[in-house]
Amino acid sequence: MCMIFGLPPVPPAIIATAPTPVPSAVIPAGTAIAVTLSESVDSATARAGDFYRFQTIEQLKVGGRTVLPVHTTGVGIVSDAQPAGPHSRQGSLLLEARYLRLPRGGELQVIVDRKISDLRRKGASPQLPFYTSYLPIPSMGLITKAYDYVRNGKDVVLPKGAVFIVVTIQNTTVYQ
Repeated sequence: MCMIFGLPPVPPAIIATAPTPVPSAVIPAGTAIAVTLSESVDSATARAGDFYRFQTIEQLKVGGRTVLPVHTTGVGIVSDAQPAGPHSRQGSLLLEARYLRLPRGGELQVIVDRKISDLRRKGASPQLPFYTSYLPIPSMGLITKAYDYVRNGKDVVLPKGAVFIVVTIQNTTVYQ
């Protein structure tokens, strides 16, 4: 028997190993998730590189199991922000959704869903919230220069609670 610092060695049967996490479900790529801004974003004060927070507004179930509860938090980045200026120059914002934080750790990569936003803009689904009518750019984000929201020379202000849709970009395994 070898003794280290005066303690007897631990028998192999007593050494604990961390339990292997059990996969709960796979969230498929292309899953649409409704989210809401957790804070307002204003083109007058926002700068490219600023982060903003959002959260889910309903739970996401896969195979009958809840994999994302209501209020799951997410993070996005301001890609571009231009304040309103002289000569009736309108303010603009370009927001990119990045990820939702999974309940047991890890991230669920997301982008703004262009298809649903296009449907809303064309009037195909009056059930979708107004804020999905902003003009998204595929794989880039959400540009808020909607003609019916921004007036000449006004800044864009997306209030806390503004709703938009994000979509998952890859299959993601969620663990219990």
